[in-house]
Amino acid sequence: MQTNIMPGNKYILILCTFFIGCFPLHVLAEKENKDVALQEYSALCRKSISLPQAPQMCDTLADIARKANNNDVEIYAAAIKLECYYFKNDEQQIINQVEVVKKLCRAYQNYYYYYFVWGNRLITFYIKQNKINIALYEIKKMLQEAQADNYQPGIAECFRSFAVIYLSQSAFGLAMEYYQKEIDVYEKAGIDYLNLPVEYSTLAQCAIELNLPDKAAEAIEKGREHIRKNDP
Repeated sequence: MQTNIMPGNKYILILCTFFIGCFPLHVLAEKENKDVALQEYSALCRKSISLPQAPQMCDTLADIARKANNNDVEIYAAAIKLECYYFKNDEQQIINQVEVVKKLCRAYQNYYYYYFVWGNRLITFYIKQNKINIALYEIKKMLQEAQADNYQPGIAECFRSFAVIYLSQSAFGLAMEYYQKEIDVYEKAGIDYLNLPVEYSTLAQCAIELNLPDKAAEAIEKGREHIRKNDP
C-alpha cells in the first residue's frame, strides 16, 4: 500500500521538486567539446525533447559521440533521451533509460550524472507520482551506493529526498532534520550547491510549522548569505 501525500502540502512538494529538477546538461555537453557541428546537434536535441523523433535524434547523437570518443556527449545524449520520457511521465521508459545513463556513467566514472539521474529523475518521478514506498526503496539503495563511493553530493541528494517525503507527510521535525543533514553534507564538503538557498528556505518553513522562529530566522539568513556570496 502506498503512503498518501497530504493534499495541503502538495504545493511544497512541487516547489521542492521543481527547483531541484533543473537538469544542467549544457555543462556536460560543452565540456571539452570542440566539435562545433556536434555542439549544434546537441543543442538541437535538447530543444527537440517534446518532438516524437527526439529519442531517435538522441540515439544518432550518441552514435556520433561514441565514434568521436566523446564520453561527455555520449552521456549527454542518453540523458536528453531520458528527458524525453521524463516530461511525458513514461514510467517504464524512464526506468529503462535511467539504467542506460547509469551504466554509461559507471563506465566513464561520471558520478555526478550517475546520482543525478537516479535521484532527480527516477526518485523524483516516484515522489511526484505518490509512489512513496518505491521512492523510499530507491533512496535507501542509492544511499548505500553513494556511501560506498564516498560521493558526498549523492549522499546529500538522498537526504534531500527523505526530507521531501517527510515534508509531504507533514512530518516537519523529520523533514527539518533531513534538510539539515543535506545542507551539512554540502557545507562540510565545501561544495558550492546553487540550490542551497531553496533548501534553507524550506528548512525555515519547517521550523515555522514547528513554532521555532529563531531557527527559521537563522535558516533564512544563511540562505541570504549564500545568495550574496554567489551574486556576481
